[in-house]
Parts: sequence; structure tokens; C-alpha cells
Amino acid sequence: MFNIFNKVDKRSIGIDIGESSLKLVDISRDNDTLILNNYTELQLGKYSGKENGDTVKLGDDELRTAMQDMYNESKTDCKNITVGIPMSACQMKIIKFPVRSKTFLADLIELEFRRYTIVPISELSITHNIIKENSESLWVLVLAVKTKEVERINYATNFIKKENYKIEPSIFGLMRHITDNNPGMSMVIDFGASMTSILFILDNKISGVESFRKGINEIVMNIKVGLSLNYKEAHQKFFDLDILNNKDLSSEIAFSTMHHICEEVMHMQNSFSIKFEVKCSNIYISGGGSKINNILAFLEKEFEGVKINKINAFERLSMPEAIKNLAIKNSPTYNNAVGLAMSDIN
Repeated sequence: MFNIFNKVDKRSIGIDIGESSLKLVDISRDNDTLILNNYTELQLGKYSGKENGDTVKLGDDELRTAMQDMYNESKTDCKNITVGIPMSACQMKIIKFPVRSKTFLADLIELEFRRYTIVPISELSITHNIIKENSESLWVLVLAVKTKEVERINYATNFIKKENYKIEPSIFGLMRHITDNNPGMSMVIDFGASMTSILFILDNKISGVESFRKGINEIVMNIKVGLSLNYKEAHQKFFDLDILNNKDLSSEIAFSTMHHICEEVMHMQNSFSIKFEVKCSNIYISGGGSKINNILAFLEKEFEGVKINKINAFERLSMPEAIKNLAIKNSPTYNNAVGLAMSDIN
């Protein structure tokens, strides 16, 4: 299920199950060129009686119907598929063990991980990877995924006749867009609708993931209440605002909310830095929050001395000129889906 070594030669699709929409990206490789064949987004509001753009939680049958609608709309015939499991269904922890425990590590991990979760171990699928080792200790990255969520995704996609199929945490796809060779510590921040996730990278390897329940939809809702707008109007305001314009009320709301989100990120960043005695030198941003006007300048002030980079996955892909401008504009919210597709052909 989490096999990252299963490669296919030519073409793959990535499916990202977001909090307000589904996204599908179909890409292929021609020698060193990655080609965008098509991309599709399906808003989920209508499947739950909510407005488009609002966060939803679909039942199994509703998710399967939405997945069928998106797959049919995309008109793809690709059968090599990687689906991103939402971070809300994942838990990752770094656990330290004595080096002598290496031979029976899997059994120890299951016992130790009980301390970090309220979910019964029998309801989790657990994998692990050693991220650091010395003569005395092992630092192990443990990934636990709710088995029911895996079964739910399998059910939602079982109408597709697949040749190669796997599931991985959605944020893992973002790692594939970082082509710089950065020693030390970097972070990827994925600004989702109701959840922000941070991917920690140590010496170019995934070394931790943290998530918390606060996202950019909070900005939209605060604008909605503060300016007495409906959701659609507030959502449009969000994408029109300049976060550094302190004369505009919607911008002030966005500034304040993003500042609180960044405080949470800094707390997690500091914990990771202390554990591994390393400072963060690069931050990469993705998701809807990275589309805010002047967000890079804002984050440079929040994370002083750290280089801020925006991930725009579509810029790496070859595509018809007619769709390039629109595709690149939408790129931040498709980064996960592109990275998931790249897992098989990168």
C-alpha cells in the first residue's frame, strides 16, 4: 500500500482528496520531460448540501459517486493511479529506541505507539522508517493510517480498472517538487482549508509530519462575519485581498489569522529543531494559502532569516500554451495531485 519503489514507465494519475474538492492530474514522461495530459477538479459542496468551497465530510457512497463523476469528467483512460490519503486520517511520530532493539523493531513500535494515539492499534495500518542512527540510538519515523480510511478510498475507486494502484499520505507528494539539494532542515507547509500540515525534511529525507486543525477557511469565515457577506462573496474577497494592505479590513483579518497559524507552525518547528539540533533554512509553501497576494513577503517577516519558496507544480510540466496561464495560476492547489502522480514516473 505504501510501496514507493513500484515504478511505471510512461503515464500516471494522482488523485487528491481535499476538504472541499477532489482533484485529478494525468501526467506522462517523455525522456526528461513531464507532460500534463489533463487536470480536473470537482467541488464537493453539492454532494453534501453545502456551498462550493466549504469544507465537507462525505459518506462512503457520496465519495464514490463524486470520484466516479470526476473520473468520467476527466476522460482519462490511465490505469496507473496513486491516491492521497487525507492527513486527518494519518498520524506520524518520531520515536527514539535503543540501537540494540533494531532486530525486533516492528514489535516494539506497535507497543510504543499506543502511547501516542487514542485509536486502537487494531484499527491502524503502521509502517516505519529509520531516519537517524548512531552507536546508541535509533530515531524512527512511524506512520499510522486509519485502516477504515484506506478501505473507504479503496471502495471509492474500485470502479476503475487499475493496473498499478497505491495510497500514500497526500503531503508526501509535495516532497517530489523540491529539486534543490538542501543540507540540514527544510519545511513544507501545506495551507489547507481547515487543516495545516507541515512536512519536515532533514538532509533531503522526509523526517516528520505534523498537522493541526486550523486553515485558510477560517480566514474566509472571519471575513464573512466581519464584513457581513455571504460565503461566496467572502471567498472572492479572500482571493482578491493583499495580506500586507493594512488599510483593508479583509486584509487585516487575513493577516491576523495567518499570524496565528504561523505561530502554531513555529511551535512545531522549534520542537523539531531542538530534537535534532538543527535550524530550518528553507520553507516551501503549497495549498490555497499560497495563492494569497504578497504571502511570500508576509512569511519572510514571520520566519525571519529563512528562505521562503512557493511550490508551483505546473511550472515543471509541459502543456499547451492555451492553458498554461490558467493552469499555473491554479497550480498551488494541484501540487499534491501532481506529486502523487509523479510517485510512479519520477
